[in-house]
Amino acid sequence: MFRGLNYSHIIWDWNGTVVDDAHLCVKIVNCLLREYSKPEISLNFYLNNFGFPVRDFYLLLDLPIDQINYCKISTSFIDAYRDNYRECRLHPGIYNLIYEFDRTGISQSILSAGHPNDLNLFLKYFDLSPVFKTVSGVANFRAEGKQHIAKKHLEKISLPKSDILYIGDTIHDHQISELLGVDCLLVSHGHNSRSVLKSTHNKIVDDSFEIKDWVLD
Repeated sequence: MFRGLNYSHIIWDWNGTVVDDAHLCVKIVNCLLREYSKPEISLNFYLNNFGFPVRDFYLLLDLPIDQINYCKISTSFIDAYRDNYRECRLHPGIYNLIYEFDRTGISQSILSAGHPNDLNLFLKYFDLSPVFKTVSGVANFRAEGKQHIAKKHLEKISLPKSDILYIGDTIHDHQISELLGVDCLLVSHGHNSRSVLKSTHNKIVDDSFEIKDWVLD
């Protein structure tokens, strides 16, 4: 990966990368665990074990993952997230950074495992809609990942792969960047710990200020 003003487009992951919501996700997961009389987890456990497909993570937590129960759990999670997303904030500096990239002429898009309708709602709530002209999400609640929408997202951008930087916060984001053949920058303030992210051998930064230094240096 190279540094400097060589990227003309940034693909952002949403959850954990732009919005600071890992604590909310742990809170919701623990509610589900209590409902099924399972032990609760810590934020540290979550950061070291969360991944896609989420079904595998639930299996690790000993939650039932048969079709009926998994559908119920997934729906309950999404409903709880929708009810409580306003308690989350953008990561410090992210809002200004996104608009700074926009002013420098770097186009930006969102590629997320979230539902498209939810993403557009969240972008509007956090006053980021004007920046993101291309927003891709998964139109179901099974939390299987975004591999099946990633290539179509890349086609919409219609730029050389060498011009694109993918910024995410999980092992799954690394996998998607490899699928697309674009450079990847991982942030450790999201849904996977730095120690987990190290296994990808990607460049890892800790916050939005380091993102800025990496992209605009």
